[in-house]
Amino acid sequence: AKFECVSCGYVANADINASRNILAVGHTVLSVEGRRSKGRPAKQKASEIREEVA
Repeated sequence: AKFECVSCGYVANADINASRNILAVGHTVLSVEGRRSKGRPAKQKASEIREEVA
């Protein structure tokens, strides 16, 4: 299956595109939770993420 952006015309394999979106959300969640490089959570409380990655 392929993904094609209707806005800019970017074309990629749909699975690879989805995995990139999941990775981007994961990085966002980890930064919001205040994770340190060793994977331990900081003493911050995570806020809700309300945006969807297209």
